[in-house]
Amino acid sequence: MDRAFIEHVVGCLVQAGTEEIDFVLSHAAGRFEELLRDGRRWHARFRNHLARNADRPYDLLKIIASSLPEEPLLLGHGDRLPLFEPDSFRSWSNRTAPVLFCWRPNRCANDSPPTLPGLRGDEGLLWTGWSRLARKDLEDLPSRLDEAGLERYLSSRRDCEIEAVEVGEPLSVVSYTHYLRSQRRVLNAGFHGVSPAAGLREGGVLLGPGCILHPNARLVPPVAIGPETQIENGAQIGPNAAIGGNCILKNRCRIRDAAVLAGSVVGEAIELQDVIVDRNRVINIRLAADLTVVDRFLPGSRPEPRLRSVMTNLKRVLFRLGAWIILIIHWPLMVFAFAGLVYERRKPRFYGKEVVRLPVPAERSQWRTYRLVCLTEPPPGTDSRWGHFF
Repeated sequence: MDRAFIEHVVGCLVQAGTEEIDFVLSHAAGRFEELLRDGRRWHARFRNHLARNADRPYDLLKIIASSLPEEPLLLGHGDRLPLFEPDSFRSWSNRTAPVLFCWRPNRCANDSPPTLPGLRGDEGLLWTGWSRLARKDLEDLPSRLDEAGLERYLSSRRDCEIEAVEVGEPLSVVSYTHYLRSQRRVLNAGFHGVSPAAGLREGGVLLGPGCILHPNARLVPPVAIGPETQIENGAQIGPNAAIGGNCILKNRCRIRDAAVLAGSVVGEAIELQDVIVDRNRVINIRLAADLTVVDRFLPGSRPEPRLRSVMTNLKRVLFRLGAWIILIIHWPLMVFAFAGLVYERRKPRFYGKEVVRLPVPAERSQWRTYRLVCLTEPPPGTDSRWGHFF
């Protein structure tokens, strides 16, 4: 809630004594590297490896294992964090057999957790996605495994005895349902060692610095609110709600069992339950719906601060001025090209091509286009970024 999930994972590992971590990345690898960098912030060493196939990234483990020392290794998935005891790593490191960390769901509970990939057996245990292995175990992995194949391989090996160690239910962001359930557990202090659980122990309310709370607004614990967030008259937040930083919650809105990510605006009298709001994107867990809202009175993005807005407009003006200067400089060349077409007795023609205006929003329905005028039509099959100038 207060930081990226992978930062919580790294924090728990470093707190347990981990000094080196190898990450296998696929999507948004650049943003990941920018977030964690080389690990100096945690007094650890990070190495990043890029997998070509996000669904079958385990082939890289063989290459990574060849450069590792002969000592126990902890293999885990970064979108899950098992409930380890602080001193458990030392006891597991002394075992020679591979260890699979599993958890046992409470089948009788009304709020039964969604299942994760798990061991198939009569024990009722589900695999957390974390294992303690030796270097040889990684070097002997079959090729082109997906996660289900990795689980089957590790749990059905016959060359050695596999040990399943039961741990607590992991936090997980594998899906949006897992995300909200993990948030609820942290808010209710059901998972120790992950902030903001420590700040929620007294009163069940965590307010970030710079929050503006209207006297008539109501907070129902447990609830966590990020910094610089504005809560207006009559708004009711909670229970089990987490609000990111720099948000605006307008008059009489109701938010419970939901997550509102940083920079979002919730409109007046809007009721949100079992949803995740990310600016103008609303994900409803119960309806399994993912919507992009274009109405400015509904959830959306918080306007930029005045200074940032002025700088953005100034940058836009400078870019347009630069474009006009380039056009004026190249105007003689365009006239020369036009004259050349007339000299060759080719009738000059202007063609229009529909292009997308940059920068491009993530949602395709919000793309803006304009008609780019070209002097001549490019030959069929031409795919050149300069083709529309000739």
